Amino acid sequence: MTPSNIAALTIAVEHAPVGVGVCDQDGNFVVVNGYLARLLRYDRDTLVGKPFLTVIHPDEQAEVVSHVHRAMQAATTGEERASDENEVRCIDGDGRTIWVHLTWTTTAPDEDGRQYTVVHATDYARRRVAEDELLELRQLLHVALERSAFAIAISDMTKRITFANQQFCDLLGYTLSELTRMTFTEITHPDDRDKSIDAFEQMLVGKLDRHQTIKRYVRKDGRQIYCRRIAFAARGRDGIPRSNIIFVESMGLV
Repeated sequence: MTPSNIAALTIAVEHAPVGVGVCDQDGNFVVVNGYLARLLRYDRDTLVGKPFLTVIHPDEQAEVVSHVHRAMQAATTGEERASDENEVRCIDGDGRTIWVHLTWTTTAPDEDGRQYTVVHATDYARRRVAEDELLELRQLLHVALERSAFAIAISDMTKRITFANQQFCDLLGYTLSELTRMTFTEITHPDDRDKSIDAFEQMLVGKLDRHQTIKRYVRKDGRQIYCRRIAFAARGRDGIPRSNIIFVESMGLV
């Protein structure tokens, strides 16, 4: 890897949200970003040129070497498994043992037969805390949806129902399993479908973020029920709608 390539690669990885290091085929760091240096409590310039195994706990080194060699072989033969990941004990610059989640990917040999291993590292303890917090948030959200005073349902952007709380199921007389095989169009009264579809399409293209209306649904037993409904478009970070969330309040059977 030429000095200019190393400089360009250093710029590319510097602002990555994880620790990133690039090792040559001898196992020495050639690029280290600031995140990795801080995680391992090393000065970055000190890490560059050091063997990767310097920061790996002695009891973990044999397994790490085995994993990296398998990844290098896979990259050489064109196999898909040219990467791996594991929780590994490392030794930081202060001599302390820390747990780090490592993911490494090995490149195919270049024209000179050289291979490089790209290592991504995150603090394992922080990662576990983040995973636990996400699980707790999902559990709280589930409780909030199920115990809401409103009937709530969610669809994907093809109108296919992906979730309904028990209130919504009871309102229409369907089980959750039955509803998740249906679309909102199927449970909407035929005379209200066009305006519902029009509102849905406006949310799909970004003209609306929410839509409130009174509409009729058709229950499983065939009876019609008037409802006050509010629909929201849930968008991803790119602004593209991912889901359609509706809150429904019954106004009584027709």
